[in-house]
Amino acid sequence: MDSESTDDLVLRAKRKLHTLLFSLDPNENGVCFGKLLSQLISDAPTDSGKRCIARRVIDVAEAEGDSGLANLAASFLNDLLFPIISLSDTIARSGGHDHRALLEWEPPPQTKLYKALKKREGGKCGLIGYLDRYVHLEIKRQGKKAPAWALEKGMMIPCVPTHILPICSSNPANDQDPNDPTKRMRDLLNSWAGIDVAQLVGPTVHAPHNSMFMNMDDRDGFTTFITWLEATGSENEYVPLSPWRLSTFYYMKSPPPTRFPTKEESGIDPPDPTLLKIHAALSRVINACKADRVYEKKDGRAG
Repeated sequence: MDSESTDDLVLRAKRKLHTLLFSLDPNENGVCFGKLLSQLISDAPTDSGKRCIARRVIDVAEAEGDSGLANLAASFLNDLLFPIISLSDTIARSGGHDHRALLEWEPPPQTKLYKALKKREGGKCGLIGYLDRYVHLEIKRQGKKAPAWALEKGMMIPCVPTHILPICSSNPANDQDPNDPTKRMRDLLNSWAGIDVAQLVGPTVHAPHNSMFMNMDDRDGFTTFITWLEATGSENEYVPLSPWRLSTFYYMKSPPPTRFPTKEESGIDPPDPTLLKIHAALSRVINACKADRVYEKKDGRAG
């Protein structure tokens, strides 16, 4: 049925998920399998991705029934969602920006990326707009006062480079080992996104178009897909969202949009809108099916 419209194909696939969607029992770990597959279809960043997942759901449902769909959902959970959360979290923790050092007021490593992002974001967090603590200290050392907007917000939080997606074209996972779980993750991500994500990122995870200057309080949420940026429709403008843990939101009733300068304005590439779109889509899937909470338990960080 190649002539079938994307909307019709999606509708047919979701009908196949009826039992899983309305089952009172998710899988044994607490992940809602029906919701996982439904959200993968709805939130796929491209039509080709929607069609790919919808066709897979239909084929499995017709050949294997609900048990096959549960196995399909488990495969996406264990081969895509958990691995990409884990890899993203690992990369964030290996960047030399640990909480203990920053709590001791030691400035972060002054890398080329750090300096570029600090310049692009004007010394403030790209997620929520708070002035970086070390930028504030530099201003004070120069005998100047912090900008009025920074004083109004009332917080100065350490900011560090934070990647958007943990995949890059020079990743060792691009080697020939078909059993490499990271390779499986990349293949599933590309099918779902409908594009080659690694090629879009380029040879390194740590590039301005795949990074943001972000406060330490909320970076962990962003790199584990608990927090994301939703596009507003205006160029380079986004609203930060999180369903259950964005710490700095406690200090404001409604987070304002955040806007990144264009390359013409700052001389530095802004965050790639497609990468942010994929990150946001992954975040919505992960949160909707409760995979974020299960990952927290698996990782031993649940309270």
